[in-house]
Amino acid sequence: MPALAGSTYTLAADLLLTASSGVVYVDMIFMNDANTILLDAPQTNAPAGTDFSTADTNRKLYKCTATAPAGTTKVACRFVVSGVMGLTVAAVRRMKLELGDKATSYSADASAFTAYTTAYSASGQVASLTSTVSTLNGTVSSQATSISTLTSGLSSLTNTVTASSNPNLLQNGGFENQILGWTPEGTATGGWFSTIWAWGRYARNTTAWAGGAGTYGILRSTAVPCQAGVVFTAAADADILANAAGAVAYIQLMWTTSSGLAYTDGPNRAVGTHSIAFDDTGASRALFKVTGTAPANTTAVAVRLVVSAPSGVTISEMNWRQAKLEKGSIATPYSGEASAVQMFQAYSDLNTSFATVSSTVSSQGSSISSLQTAMTTANGNIATLTNTLNASSSPNLMDNGGFENGLTGWVSNVSGWNIANNGTWGTYAYRQGDFTGTAYMFKDVSGITAGGVYTITCDPNVYMTSGTYSLNWQIQWLNSSNAIISSLDGPSITGAGLGFRNDGVNRAAIKTTGTAPAGTVLARFVLYFNKLSGTMAEIDMRQVKLELGTIATPFSSEASIKSVYTVANTATSSLATLTTTVNTQGSSITTLQSAMSTAQGDVATLKQKVTTGSGNLLPNSSFAAAGWPAGWDWYSPFPGSYTEGPARDLAGNDWRPGGNFGNGWGEHTWGLRQTNGNSGDWGQLHCQRVPVQGSKWYSFELIQACHRATAGVKIEWYDASNNYISVSDAGYIAVGTGGTNINNWTNRYIKGQAPSNAAFAVCVAYKSGTNTSLDSYMWICRPMLREVDANYVGPSAYTPSGDRASIETIQSSVNGVLAKYGVTLDVNNYITGFQQLNNGATGSFIINADYFAIVKPGGGVRTEYSVGNWRAYDGSGVLRARWGVW
Repeated sequence: MPALAGSTYTLAADLLLTASSGVVYVDMIFMNDANTILLDAPQTNAPAGTDFSTADTNRKLYKCTATAPAGTTKVACRFVVSGVMGLTVAAVRRMKLELGDKATSYSADASAFTAYTTAYSASGQVASLTSTVSTLNGTVSSQATSISTLTSGLSSLTNTVTASSNPNLLQNGGFENQILGWTPEGTATGGWFSTIWAWGRYARNTTAWAGGAGTYGILRSTAVPCQAGVVFTAAADADILANAAGAVAYIQLMWTTSSGLAYTDGPNRAVGTHSIAFDDTGASRALFKVTGTAPANTTAVAVRLVVSAPSGVTISEMNWRQAKLEKGSIATPYSGEASAVQMFQAYSDLNTSFATVSSTVSSQGSSISSLQTAMTTANGNIATLTNTLNASSSPNLMDNGGFENGLTGWVSNVSGWNIANNGTWGTYAYRQGDFTGTAYMFKDVSGITAGGVYTITCDPNVYMTSGTYSLNWQIQWLNSSNAIISSLDGPSITGAGLGFRNDGVNRAAIKTTGTAPAGTVLARFVLYFNKLSGTMAEIDMRQVKLELGTIATPFSSEASIKSVYTVANTATSSLATLTTTVNTQGSSITTLQSAMSTAQGDVATLKQKVTTGSGNLLPNSSFAAAGWPAGWDWYSPFPGSYTEGPARDLAGNDWRPGGNFGNGWGEHTWGLRQTNGNSGDWGQLHCQRVPVQGSKWYSFELIQACHRATAGVKIEWYDASNNYISVSDAGYIAVGTGGTNINNWTNRYIKGQAPSNAAFAVCVAYKSGTNTSLDSYMWICRPMLREVDANYVGPSAYTPSGDRASIETIQSSVNGVLAKYGVTLDVNNYITGFQQLNNGATGSFIINADYFAIVKPGGGVRTEYSVGNWRAYDGSGVLRARWGVW
């Protein structure tokens, strides 16, 4: 890439080397226009045993910095593996080249265009302003228009921010939501799942299949609406394994037209035995790139990821990642597109003034929208502000619809329901055994709006030893007294058996839509399993989704957060509040503004807290160091059943989540094995005491797996003298069996409020005794304890342990006679700061610090305080006086 002579460059990356000996490193080669090497910049070697770092530790440690010599016109960046013996894995990620001698946090980078237009007519005028700012991976555009006529005025402003060079039109192209929206076709239709490793999230199939005439392994995306004549480009990255040469892989555009399906094939790439492997340079994506023009009468386009094998060739593994469909003929870098749109509109006529501000931020089906409206008429004034955060294409209004929190909130007429987690189907509720007549499961949802249209659906599963069944949804609309106003039965599925499906067929078949009648404040959603004849073996349900509108969109567990800002007035008081929180991967800004007026007085408060860092309060959550993890321990009242004690990476690499390609490498775990079959001999793994603050809310989260046992999580609360106070306990459930597939692990969390006198918390993962005559195991991974609010619903994305710092500012005024102002700095629970109080008669200024100084600007005389004594220095820095304790 281009480089400038005399400029200093820094190349940094995160490195991994699992081998018995050798090194890996990154370096830079500076060259002239003739590609003559002018300088091979010195590197810093990473030895065998280096692992990826959760922070920027490796990137800072193994960086390469050099100044481009005279004559330099370009620079090449290399990742080098040298002198390696016994190689298992050598990998690099987060490589960044930048100007200067500092290795900053990993990221990517401008043109600006502005156009002004004004038009006039006899009856009015139109003025417009269009601005566009572009970077390598994003654009910001602004469109402003003003129109005035003889009778009215209209003005509007639209701002759009797009966070990728070209939006990705595919739903779930990065397989972040498992393989939702993707349909297996061809020979290898089973065994697809989504996993995560050093290459990020990708779709994987490890079910071997034999090639032959007309045999294919295909993964097809959801179709995207399009028009004839539009040019589209698709690209993806792949990793395919075969036992012999002859197989090919390619990407195909599938057009839906009024006369049938049409196809545009990309170039065939030879698979060999492992000729196609994941690649971070973009070269592999470029070789897969396919471009096509939508034929006449086209209504939709889909992307097919295809592997074809001849006779004698067996495909043992298919992996695809970063699938992207975009308009145009260029394959831009992969992105899950994000955009922000803001619209301002003002309108006035002889009788009414109306103004709105509408903002929407969206990313791969997630959105944040804000609507602010002000209207003035002859009859009165109205002002509202509504913010809505949507975490899917259509937010899921059903809390715990994915059973992430067990059976919380769900009620059934039959006992025996449990929770399971399967690598293919995720978390689901199940009940084994026969029953008489009808079994049902229901959940109540509050906040239903009369007149609103709601759609409910799920993915059901039925096993029958003999006979037939039917199942359907029923919606019951309830008033404020919990009395049923009316009910609605949805369509039925009838048969002798039914299996979970990822293509949405089951969900579409039982989709039920209804309009809430007048007086509705609550709705009950009931799924009926009706045994028509024979013997029932098992009933299951998963991915329950309730949404507004008549369309059943793909499942998402995230519900929307909607805030409506209002002012409440009564005969005795007025209260207004505004709370805003901005979060990103462990950093947050929280603002609380409150104003209250009562008969006794007025109170106004402004709090603002800025926090950076991990947010994970637990020590050593990645278990990175070999041996006994620092900050962790175990306990059992039956030590004779746990003679081996706990172990890091218990039972070997095949039980570490995130392993790949048969080598078993993955994230580190902390495990406990019971060596006998005693059913009552429980055991636990726990962290050492972690400081907490009384009355605050905390969430303990992890992923958990067991063999031949059930498991639970809890938070134990202790006071400052280490006396036990109470516990927040999630209880035992059946969890996944673990292994390298992350989908076979169960997400667990328990939220609890620390008692007012709590000073410490202990986070515990515990297992039951062995439930067979053999032995039993429990593993934990990704433990996290973090501060949350009272309305938090988990689990959330994992962040490793790390340092944390916050700055909190508080301003308060009471009755106009008391003022308070303070700032606190909190770094890993070590707090400094100051506070000012003024009651109109006296005031105080309190400083909480180890060291305090008053220094003249530019230097000179100064006064210092620390460790109980004051010191005064002259302009030459000589101590002239001191007093206090020393």
